[in-house]
Amino acid sequence: MEKQNFLYFAEASGDIGATATQGCWPTSAFLGIDSLTTGTTNVYFKNQAGTAAHDVVTVTHTTSANKEFHKAICRAVNNPKGKFIVVADEANGVYTQVDNYNGAAVALSTVEVAITA
Repeated sequence: MEKQNFLYFAEASGDIGATATQGCWPTSAFLGIDSLTTGTTNVYFKNQAGTAAHDVVTVTHTTSANKEFHKAICRAVNNPKGKFIVVADEANGVYTQVDNYNGAAVALSTVEVAITA
């Protein structure tokens, strides 16, 4: 049986399930990643409801750190161990390790989760 990773994202505002949104996707649902600006990146997943639309997670991070964030997502998606990976839990201040490969941390800050119903 092939091990699979799961990527978790959660917004900070309000109670989870009320005004804030959270989502956890298997890496098999990962569709891609897209830099919107130098400090904002979208991560796309197959829709959890099974429709043709897709789910979008927008993550705000250190300016000009798109490449580092992309690499961190690729490491998480390709991790052979099969793990539950907290990419960005804004509510609890827990974020996956993202660095510039020179030992400097890249800060993740705002998370917006848009799950299409």
